[in-house]
Amino acid sequence: MGLFSSNDVDSGTRLLLKTLAKEIDLSSLRDIADIGCGVGTIGLSLKAHLPEARVILRDRDALACDYSRWNSEINGIKPDLIEQELMMHGLEEGSLDLLVTNIPAKAGDSVLEDFFERSPNYLKEKGIVALVIVSPLREEAEALIAEHDIEILYREHTKMHSVYHFSRSDDRGEDQGLDTYIRHRADYSLEGRDYTLDTVFNVPDFDMIGWRHQLAARVLKPHAKSGTWCFWNPGQGHLPVFFHKKCRPGADRIILSGRDLLQCRITAHNLLREEFAGECLIESVSLFSSLIPVAGEESLDLLAVDMNDTIPRTDWHTPLKESGRTLLKKGGLLVLYGKSSDIQQFMKGGNRGYTPCGDDRARGNRCVILRRN
Repeated sequence: MGLFSSNDVDSGTRLLLKTLAKEIDLSSLRDIADIGCGVGTIGLSLKAHLPEARVILRDRDALACDYSRWNSEINGIKPDLIEQELMMHGLEEGSLDLLVTNIPAKAGDSVLEDFFERSPNYLKEKGIVALVIVSPLREEAEALIAEHDIEILYREHTKMHSVYHFSRSDDRGEDQGLDTYIRHRADYSLEGRDYTLDTVFNVPDFDMIGWRHQLAARVLKPHAKSGTWCFWNPGQGHLPVFFHKKCRPGADRIILSGRDLLQCRITAHNLLREEFAGECLIESVSLFSSLIPVAGEESLDLLAVDMNDTIPRTDWHTPLKESGRTLLKKGGLLVLYGKSSDIQQFMKGGNRGYTPCGDDRARGNRCVILRRN
């Protein structure tokens, strides 16, 4: 899985940039935030045009932040901050001249409503929010504009997108943190273990447990581990919570990692709800090797990897093999689950340093367990 609009600038971003140039006095801007920056197109364009302005880029995807940094370097543009964070969380109220975003189509109703309600809070007196959304969200956006009595300074519709510019209003609503993203709470069961999860929009398995998680739980069922566990791409938290409830005494430390900060935070939230009492560390990164300085060499008893974000035509499997050997203790378990084709690619060419100790398939998915020698 790559990044949105990684091959070219998408038409929505082009439209938004055009309206900024046409409708806003850019020379008056001093403090700017690009929320959900992706590869950095909007924020870097603004910084290039306004080198004296303070420009912040943020995205919940660690890979997006890495590419924004890379693009800033190769273009000789130096934004003031590129950070991994959720939407507006932690922004200083009344601090921005411009808050700009291309809101993802799958962000979720509650996230869209939260943005329309609270984004003006972060503007200076004459600040502006500028956003672009896909046309299927237009009707919902117009309803939210009416509901929250938002003063629209400019709107433009095309067949595929809508752009809105609006100004600061009286402070509305408070930052609800992770609650903004929660879709619902439901009861689940994996391999005879019952548990409850809060699930979020735009992360798989929010209403039912997918086959890859069912398969992983089945293959893991005969195994037990204490000590330190790490889950890469923990999703809503199905497998971490299942393994926590299955193993006694279980982990004294759980590391949650992968590209998506929201997955890590909702999983930590659900582990706490299911009474995990040990240390829970969130380390959202884009590369397996980045875990080594955080966790330490030969520190993990379990490394479970959901392989749903492998990027085609890249050698992702060699770094995973090497990082797993470095991170796992002798006897530690490397658990891989995802599409059968991805697992086959990983297993191809041998697995020096590992001994297979579990393997199962179902409906195009596969899970393997390898013990570090």
